[in-house]
Amino acid sequence: MARLGVGVIGLGHNGLAWCEAYRSCPLTDLRAVCDLDPERLRAACEQFSVDGYGGYEILDRA
Repeated sequence: MARLGVGVIGLGHNGLAWCEAYRSCPLTDLRAVCDLDPERLRAACEQFSVDGYGGYEILDRA
């Protein structure tokens, strides 16, 4: 079965919780994250080894 690629918009407390949930789920593949705060975005990209974007518009291509 193919895994569903997902991206998370907003990396506050709930966003990070979703990242953890998607990363641990065998049916999903966390591919990208998005946040307006560059430091929060950088940290999440490192933590989850995913691409990061400063705007949501490009996520549908990730």
